Amino acid sequence: MRRLFALAVSVLACTPFVASAVPITYQLQFTVTSGSVESAIVQPDGSVVFNQTSAVGNTYFGSFGLDSSFLSTDGMNRSATLDFFSIQMEDNIWGFNSTNNSLVGFRGPTLSNPGCTACVGALSPGFDILNGDIVALHGGVYGMFDVPFVDFLAGDTFEALGGRLSVASSSQYVGTRQNQTVLGSMRIVRIPEPGSALVLFGLGAFGLALVERRVRR
Repeated sequence: MRRLFALAVSVLACTPFVASAVPITYQLQFTVTSGSVESAIVQPDGSVVFNQTSAVGNTYFGSFGLDSSFLSTDGMNRSATLDFFSIQMEDNIWGFNSTNNSLVGFRGPTLSNPGCTACVGALSPGFDILNGDIVALHGGVYGMFDVPFVDFLAGDTFEALGGRLSVASSSQYVGTRQNQTVLGSMRIVRIPEPGSALVLFGLGAFGLALVERRVRR
């Protein structure tokens, strides 16, 4: 019991309680309610056959990171400097420094039009901040000639259109390409910071130590 108590105290003592700017990570979860996926299948003779299947129920994910200081002020459709950003739907990836990257830019508020929710060439999508947390996104991401894209609609829904690769040889078709428009719901989930996890662990250990002490008494 003493060891558990000492562990709890040491964890809590070593965890910084002073507010400071730290990297914050969010996960995006996209659930398709309508639309289809097109698959490119290379035949033995080198020809390509395209098959379409329903995408309803498919779940795709994305993530982004930013500084916690951005969350200190509530506001609507705010632009942010992102540490990283990535979305993947089938073989289409919109992200920083990613292989087969489809990301060309963001739609959102710009310096010349801060109230815009879908202006091309934005620094980031628009973020709605409420009570120190991101509750909605505006704008989206787009590729060359605006396709492929993911648009964030009404804060908690999305629309996406993937792009078929333009290739010189059919052998370059690999896997699947989301080529049809898909619609669905979108969730924004904040990932707990390591410091918060340590605090929770410390409080839990501290509580267990107190319970064990009472039981022994």
